[in-house]
Amino acid sequence: MARVQQGDLREAAMLVSYCTDQPEAPETPEVLEAVIEGSLRAWTAALARALVPSDQLVAAARTALDLWGRSRPGLADQVQGLVWRGRMHVLTQDHLRAVADFRAAVALDREHFEARWYLCTAVAQKAPEEALAHLRILRERYPENQQVCLVLASVCRNLGHLEEAGQMLDAFLAANPNDVSALLDRGKTALDAQQSADAERWLRRAETLAPNEAEVNLALSRCLRLAGRAQEAQRYLDRFHEIEARGKQAGNSS
Repeated sequence: MARVQQGDLREAAMLVSYCTDQPEAPETPEVLEAVIEGSLRAWTAALARALVPSDQLVAAARTALDLWGRSRPGLADQVQGLVWRGRMHVLTQDHLRAVADFRAAVALDREHFEARWYLCTAVAQKAPEEALAHLRILRERYPENQQVCLVLASVCRNLGHLEEAGQMLDAFLAANPNDVSALLDRGKTALDAQQSADAERWLRRAETLAPNEAEVNLALSRCLRLAGRAQEAQRYLDRFHEIEARGKQAGNSS
């Protein structure tokens, strides 16, 4: 069961067949959950490698999810089924159905973390203000969740709420002072606020930890150019292009 949940689906078809024949068996919910979670994990991994998920994988996920919806009428299980189905729609790039499922899940259970989190990520590009509202709710309810903190800061910065973004990142960096992505975002937030000296301080810390990170070099180039240090800025821009070129070469050779 653990292997299936981790994405090893060699026994998935057999397990789904068992659940179809034995929907009332006490182990059926656990088996279905393992198959659905494992299928979503394997599906995501395949797409990340630019591979087409196998027909067997897709069929196992859909059948298990349909059976879950029919056999698990309780509110919590229906919400979980909607979240799973929404995630499947995300994988098939059916944005409208994904958002509809996540909205339905939040409507049924406003406290469900995954339902609101996936709704937020689904609407972030086209409706960033709505995403911001969901993230603020999650931040209030789960103040220790660092991923929420980082994404909230990013959305705030993109929407021009620079003070709030800075506060989120400062709180995160107080607990994670060597997180390069947070240092980079903090530097970018300072740059957006026209605080070039502060921006350089954050970006220099990021550079010390990750001198070969392309985005760090690009941000430093922008920072130094805004500070009137064009020659130094050009060196970082050249460095950015070198790192990007090496990355493309490595990708082509793999």
